[in-house]
Amino acid sequence: MSLWDKYEKIPREYLTDYRDIILYGVFHHIKALLLYPPNCACKGVCDCDEMRKEIVLTLDVEFYIQAKKANASQRYLSKMKFLLEIPDDGYLVDTRGKAYGLRHIQKDFKEREDENHFKSIDHLVWTLLRLGETYEPYIRIRKASITEAIEMILGTMPLKTNVQGLKKGYSLGGEKALRTHFRKYKDVCHFVAAFEFMKENNEPVSFNKPAQIEEFLKLSDWFRLQLLYLSTPHVKYASLFLEEVLLPLPSWVSSEEIDIPIEPFGDRVKELEEAVRNSIPMLKNRVMAH
Repeated sequence: MSLWDKYEKIPREYLTDYRDIILYGVFHHIKALLLYPPNCACKGVCDCDEMRKEIVLTLDVEFYIQAKKANASQRYLSKMKFLLEIPDDGYLVDTRGKAYGLRHIQKDFKEREDENHFKSIDHLVWTLLRLGETYEPYIRIRKASITEAIEMILGTMPLKTNVQGLKKGYSLGGEKALRTHFRKYKDVCHFVAAFEFMKENNEPVSFNKPAQIEEFLKLSDWFRLQLLYLSTPHVKYASLFLEEVLLPLPSWVSSEEIDIPIEPFGDRVKELEEAVRNSIPMLKNRVMAH
């Protein structure tokens, strides 16, 4: 079953008349996935799925309550309850504050940010994309590997050009930390990259406007497609990311209008050009080294 089944089955007119409700519903699911990724490291009994459900319910209910406070029409509130599957008001009064509360969600999300979980994934994503852009003109595929990406990050080469780099004081940890974060967030790394991109390029980003959420979804789709183009060096023409691993967006989300430049690594380009000029086998050895 697709994560977005319920949003795929609703009448198409809802995407126009009540698009903001649907956008918030999808965003709340993604936020829960960022707090409790599918590829968790739980040993034994795992409560992550239940935690995600509680987070989504809390965020949906808060959205509904704010709409009531803003004197939204009864018709609009009814559509919210239908689309977001919100329980009746009596249940909300009885359970509000007892589940995974809004403050708890905000606190946990800030902890993930402060510990650079998202920043490390963002840099891994961009390094992989830039490696693909670097190799494609020479071997006709967008080749990238986690090992080489981590080497680039832990080395001295700058990660991005015309895109945010690490600010002074940031620490992404060592190789073990980077690999651990990647395993945990691999399924949702495109959401993380979109989130970080908006943080760095849009001030402020509060995600309290439907337009911001729509932009976030489009960016997530763009990052997902770019990652799916990458090939692993270990198996010829095999994708680095399997399509079923990177969680998809709803079918009505399109990133066609998104165009973000991906710049190759200049020093690596010079190495490849030198290898092409001097010896094709040298190029092959370099490409297959990772």
